[in-house]
Amino acid sequence: MYKLITLLIIIILAISLNSCCCVNSFKDTQAYSNASDAKTYEDNGDHEKALKYYKEAVKYAPDNAYLYNNICWDLTINKYFDDARPYCEKALLLNPDDPYILDSMGYLLVETGEVDEGIKYYEKSIKIDPSKELHYIHLADAYIDKGDFNKAFLYVDRALEVNSDYYFAYYKIGLYNSFLKKSYLAIENYKKAINLNSNYTRAYYKLATELEKIGKQDEAREYLEQVAEIENDLIEKKKEIESKNRAVQSVYEDLQEFGQNPYKKVYEEIRGE
Repeated sequence: MYKLITLLIIIILAISLNSCCCVNSFKDTQAYSNASDAKTYEDNGDHEKALKYYKEAVKYAPDNAYLYNNICWDLTINKYFDDARPYCEKALLLNPDDPYILDSMGYLLVETGEVDEGIKYYEKSIKIDPSKELHYIHLADAYIDKGDFNKAFLYVDRALEVNSDYYFAYYKIGLYNSFLKKSYLAIENYKKAINLNSNYTRAYYKLATELEKIGKQDEAREYLEQVAEIENDLIEKKKEIESKNRAVQSVYEDLQEFGQNPYKKVYEEIRGE
């Protein structure tokens, strides 16, 4: 019975980890369990809950640069810039040449108005690892903040050179063209983004807005109806995931009562130990 329960935990957590390098690097099982929970919430856009579990995890893994980086990122996303900075700095101190950490620091600096300094971190990140398409997008956005659309389009194109099916790049091209009041180009690229990721609801809203600008209200309404259906489906999926998380936590607590550590087995299975 215990083997079956442990196997269930392994399957559910292995899916939720989604090959996150930072989660799989922990030796301490308490850090591992909290980080895996955080990653699940982060993947579903709940950065507040992710923060709670990352901060708990770092207590057990105080020298893990990726944990500090993830905390910095989630704090920055939630606009807690002053709180984010020491976590970014700690991550950089532990691993100064990691492209993800450099990108996070760049993002924080740009968000706080230190655009030129942020660009330096983005450029260093890309120089170390030119294969991260999102980092080109961040650099492009920084140039938008400087009003340099030529460089912004240049770096979005670089992202598409890395990954020609990167929906977010087309979405950004759509946004930039919307800002430049080029509705037809914006519409073209929003539609490309949707074709590549039919669940990306932001593109639907922006597309509907541009369609209304050029008098295509009926088509705009069709896209808004589609996005309503997608959001309902996503809400149901989120409820399902949260239900699974509660089930895993319940089993974990039951096994703890018997003096077992279910996450130790999970860690050994995923790490191949």
